[in-house]
Amino acid sequence: MLAEDTIEDVLEGQETSGQTTIKNPNLEVDLGSKKVFQRKKERLDKESNIVEEISKLNERSSSAVKFVNYTSHPIRVVNEEGDLVLSLEPAKRAVRVKTRMEDVVDVAGVPIATKTTRRVNKLPPPKPGVLYVVSGYVKNVLSHRSDLVVPDISSKSIIRDENGEVEAVRRLSR
Repeated sequence: MLAEDTIEDVLEGQETSGQTTIKNPNLEVDLGSKKVFQRKKERLDKESNIVEEISKLNERSSSAVKFVNYTSHPIRVVNEEGDLVLSLEPAKRAVRVKTRMEDVVDVAGVPIATKTTRRVNKLPPPKPGVLYVVSGYVKNVLSHRSDLVVPDISSKSIIRDENGEVEAVRRLSR
């Protein structure tokens, strides 16, 4: 009874024919199952095809994405070859985080203020197919929103001009 239960768990109720051995750390049973392996392979192939289809869908839908710049400065994204792939002018009204000073305490002669975030101004609700480029501060406050991206200003992404000013980035980040 125990061996039959274990075999059914391994086979998941599938038919077997022929002679094949499946090795399990806890069990070695002669199951005779070219069909079992074929069905497992077919299931894996099907799952692989689903992943490929999702990837293709993502590629197709990514060209339909609209980027909206809600920062106060232009956004330029270049690829590894330096070609411009995205250029966004600054928003007429940048999204800002409203804060309020709650308390100021003196610690060893140094005033320390406690800020409380009240709200984010002027950011529209999420829309399908739209990504909003915002400041890192806005993104941190609204970290639950997956439609917000920020310029990646890490050393591997940022490109500066001869005066040290940000010229472009190689990518945006979530």
